[in-house]
Amino acid sequence: MSPLLFGVAVEPQHNPYGGGPQHTPPSGGSPPGRPPWTGGPFPGAPPPYAPAGFGTPPPRRRTGLIVGLVAGGVALVVVAVTLVLVLESRPTRISDLAAVHRAIESRYEQEPFLGVGEFDGEHTVYVSLHLYDVHGAGRLRKTSVAVSRLVWENVPGSYDQVAVALSNNSDDPFVQVLSTRELRENFGARPGSLTAEKTNGRNATLNRAGDCSTQLDYCDSPAEALVSPNSRVLMERTCRQVDWSEFPAEPVQIRNHIPEKHGAESSMTYLLSPVTAPEPDYVTVALIGKRDDFIDVTCMVGEEGEYEMYSRADYADAAD
Repeated sequence: MSPLLFGVAVEPQHNPYGGGPQHTPPSGGSPPGRPPWTGGPFPGAPPPYAPAGFGTPPPRRRTGLIVGLVAGGVALVVVAVTLVLVLESRPTRISDLAAVHRAIESRYEQEPFLGVGEFDGEHTVYVSLHLYDVHGAGRLRKTSVAVSRLVWENVPGSYDQVAVALSNNSDDPFVQVLSTRELRENFGARPGSLTAEKTNGRNATLNRAGDCSTQLDYCDSPAEALVSPNSRVLMERTCRQVDWSEFPAEPVQIRNHIPEKHGAESSMTYLLSPVTAPEPDYVTVALIGKRDDFIDVTCMVGEEGEYEMYSRADYADAAD
């Protein structure tokens, strides 16, 4: 059986909070007591600072070896030009996800959630996407294959596997994981023209992430306020159901945002569950940056969701 026909069909779960790795958009708008959705692998049309269509996975780039042979008189000149083997040399970074985000959004008219991280020792590109007009297990499977191909053809760097989680309003979520060997067998070699996503080269500041892609602001360094001891205290205070002894060392997604458009300056999301989970557990921390609304923390573990907004004063006093 072709690896592209293998997928994991899973039971949907109800997420009362509207954010996070849920597989149906929240009904009736935002849940009572909280502002519009603020994070987590959300399959509807989430703001860019949440796991929209969770996920999230970028394609990598590969290069080739060009050898030119030039004969002249008694001399044979061998000219070897070796292009950088990005596929083998540098692991895919969060900033590399911008190109595949554009490709997925253009084809499906939905923002995906994209992420990169280590899962069970495998460097993984993760994509989560909610599709309103794709129905039936067969179409979800075909769409998952198409999304995996977009990742394979659009994202530079090296990775071990691509995980695609798809959902709609009527079927069980569909999750598919393909190794780079399976991707190569089914789609051939990656395009030789793939290049690393350019970043702005800026250092992270208190409110803004650093080393971000020039488009869509996928970043490699989180805003200082989001990784401070103060923010960790607020995360643990909010997410009491999280096993902090098993908490991942790195977020799968870091992004900057346009505050006037998205309500936040910067955000980061940690994926707590395996990439095969139909409804991923996650923690998202978003920096709003206002006096009364400075940082919000959203967490979803199983069917238990928590959300809390903290003021600047709460943040300043958290580590005391």
